[in-house]
Amino acid sequence: MTTRSTPAPERLAAWLDEEMTDEERREFERLMEAHPEWREEAAEMAALSSALNTLKYTSPPPKVWDNYWEQIHGRLKERTTGWIALAVGGTLITAFGSWKVITWATNPFARLGLVLVITGLLITFVSVVRGHLLERPHDRYRKVRR
Repeated sequence: MTTRSTPAPERLAAWLDEEMTDEERREFERLMEAHPEWREEAAEMAALSSALNTLKYTSPPPKVWDNYWEQIHGRLKERTTGWIALAVGGTLITAFGSWKVITWATNPFARLGLVLVITGLLITFVSVVRGHLLERPHDRYRKVRR
């Protein structure tokens, strides 16, 4: 059986976090005694873990959050305008193209299919817009800043 030149990361992490059973811990420590490079890596990981445990989270000042949210809202306004332009343009092109196809199509089943597809798209579009417009004034989280 050949052993790895470094311990498996999950085993090393389990050893450092004291998550191994006594038998697993003894076996791992026996392997570390046989492999000095494992001991070195374990010591480095223990030092890193200790250093990371000393770090403290500090919340940024409110001004940072305000600036962050202003940037987000600015991007959303730009994108909303873009999506509206895309939706209106797409609707106009679809309506014009559909009208041309309906007047061009001679098969009544093709015309019926196109009319049903267009009707479905229009109903879905109106439903989404209506739902958005009716729901927005009653949105509890609309004025939440953070």
